[in-house]
Amino acid sequence: MTINKIIWIATLSLLGLSLLLFLFRLLFRKRLLSGVADDAAKQVFNFKEFLKMAYPSALLYSLLYLLFLIGLIVYYSHSADTASIDGIRNALENGSDGINAASWMPALICFFLGIWLTMHIVDMDCRSRNRPFALFLKALNTNTGASTWNYVILVSSFVILVFSIITLVSSHRYYICMPLFIAIFVAMLTNIFWGGSNDDWNVKKPSQSKWTPGDDNKHVKIKAGTQDSDGRTPEGKTPVELTFRWNLAKKWGINSDSSDTVKLTLYKEDWDEPDSQLRKKNPFYGISDDGTTMNWLFAIGQNIHQSATQVVGGPDDDQYQSEQDALDLIVQSAIDIADKYGLADFEVPELLLSFSQSDEIKYNEDQNSAPINKFNITDADGTQRLEYFRFAAETLYDREGDCDCKSVLAYRLLKTLGMDVKLIDICDKGASTPTHAAIMLKDDTNRYPKCTKYPEYTYCEATSNGWRIGNIPEDFDPLSIGILA
Repeated sequence: MTINKIIWIATLSLLGLSLLLFLFRLLFRKRLLSGVADDAAKQVFNFKEFLKMAYPSALLYSLLYLLFLIGLIVYYSHSADTASIDGIRNALENGSDGINAASWMPALICFFLGIWLTMHIVDMDCRSRNRPFALFLKALNTNTGASTWNYVILVSSFVILVFSIITLVSSHRYYICMPLFIAIFVAMLTNIFWGGSNDDWNVKKPSQSKWTPGDDNKHVKIKAGTQDSDGRTPEGKTPVELTFRWNLAKKWGINSDSSDTVKLTLYKEDWDEPDSQLRKKNPFYGISDDGTTMNWLFAIGQNIHQSATQVVGGPDDDQYQSEQDALDLIVQSAIDIADKYGLADFEVPELLLSFSQSDEIKYNEDQNSAPINKFNITDADGTQRLEYFRFAAETLYDREGDCDCKSVLAYRLLKTLGMDVKLIDICDKGASTPTHAAIMLKDDTNRYPKCTKYPEYTYCEATSNGWRIGNIPEDFDPLSIGILA
């Protein structure tokens, strides 16, 4: 069997299988998506989603083409007539078995189309399970970004194609690599102009993204909340330096060094009892009407949504903006860490989420937390009940919190970055009362799995290590999500 026949058999088999799978997907589209109320998942059946797979298909095709060329070299090197370098090159261009390389070109180009269609089918399958395939593929561009490289590869492949065509016309010699450069040129052209590269493949370094610390309309930025406008420590304030270490091993497999930390400054008088100036501004602190009795039921019994909204807004009497300054420093540190280790811009939100998940902020339930367990109420059966949403700075100062405290911190960090975030509660499966707090992040890129109840948003677990954006614990009912703030 000649090489030409082997190539055509492999190509037709791939095309036939991918077409059958594609038809199967179309025929059973409604059944496959019966449990997916996500509009983004359904969009995968649009033709533009097929075009978006051009870039990763070209990468896979290039790898397979390289293996193909190596196989040809090994095949021809066994013959005495083609054992030399010139003999192998001559055989690849003209075919030592009487088959000209030109006859391989249609099959090899069709093979690329088969890979392209197969990649699209895989994406269709992942989307129908609400597990976007593109998230993994985008990581291919983490270190470089595709914006510049797309044009470099496009121009390079075009120049080589022009050279190959000129050589073909002038000397009637075919180059076995011509199908490869045709595929690369088509893929890059599609990706840049029709494949939605700005949304899907234009990955930047975080330092290339625009972000301004804080809100300059509200306060004048000063050094980390440690100084007033005259460069002095605010009168009556005792700075407390806090150092948090980034944990990069769990999600990125990066062994961070001792310099991968962020140092914050908060004030003792704001958060320490008995006269904590800012902690008392927390609606969950629950001072009664007469100002003498601490009663958390006063805060949540009236309107927990209103109280939660006040908490995510931060303490309104924070004169020196120490909370916002601390959040600014964490966000800037995340951007610096991402630049240092070659992460992409879309991984900065993941970094900020991992900050709230980290063991640097210990998980501790409200009734066991020394700074706030004084609000415990004991039922007749001896059960202690407490619900307390900390301010973001309150969680940083205490270095501990439960699911709602960590979620508020994650909310404020992502909000500081400029993202659309919602604080939510959620029920265990089979339960009717919310048992957990988390956040939702708006995702316009279709990069992450979406919430069935809120198709524009993706779920974010802020409590424990390892959870990635979009992953929801199996114990929770995604249809029970309620927005708190």
